[in-house]
Amino acid sequence: MTDFKVLAVIAARGGSKGIPNKNIAPLGDKPLLTYMIEAAHGAKSLSKVILSTDSERIADIGRTHGVEVPFLRPSGIAQDLSTLMEVNQHAVRFYEERGETFDAVMSLQPTAPFLKSATIDKAVEMLRATNCDSVTSIAQLTQCHPQIMKKFENDGAITNYLEIPPGELASSRQERKPVYFLTGSFYLRPTELLMAHEGSGHALGRDSRACLLDEIEATDINTLLDFTIAECLLDRGLVS
Repeated sequence: MTDFKVLAVIAARGGSKGIPNKNIAPLGDKPLLTYMIEAAHGAKSLSKVILSTDSERIADIGRTHGVEVPFLRPSGIAQDLSTLMEVNQHAVRFYEERGETFDAVMSLQPTAPFLKSATIDKAVEMLRATNCDSVTSIAQLTQCHPQIMKKFENDGAITNYLEIPPGELASSRQERKPVYFLTGSFYLRPTELLMAHEGSGHALGRDSRACLLDEIEATDINTLLDFTIAECLLDRGLVS
């Protein structure tokens, strides 16, 4: 796929507050970050894989595991409210200033350790085959279906969070229509769309496609409980 250049950016900030040093915390026998590095390196469709971080420690671990760290991310886009869009735009500008351009950019999250190389390749092929605006990852929502979500008031009263469409049944789990959520494992966009985006939002464009992940591949680690579940999946041999 050398005629279609894809830059993969693994974003790993050093200032995690929920779990200190989350991106390099040990999962199984290696740092969390390394799982995504291995998935990216195993994919055949990525032209360049880099690590974008503001942390020398994370950068050193990344280099040890074979990923390129071409810069340390400026502090202005390494804050709690900094967006992945800003991080990816910074990476694109870095290479443009050095005369290198890419057709698309894939943002990869180190908190998704079980993403498969084959899924990365599938996403790139989908973008090329359909000429869509973006490809991302989704999984079926198995808990907290929108039809049973409630607003909780100070006096203890509850009301529907969303209006249930006429004719749809909310009482039986088996009869509810499947609903899917963005797992956040990756976002793949043409470079032109990425660089044109300003402000907040996922910037998926009008024609957004997705790769459907199963519950294990969709694992996203943000809490200590998430870590415990991921360790259990590894210990039981459930991760391919």
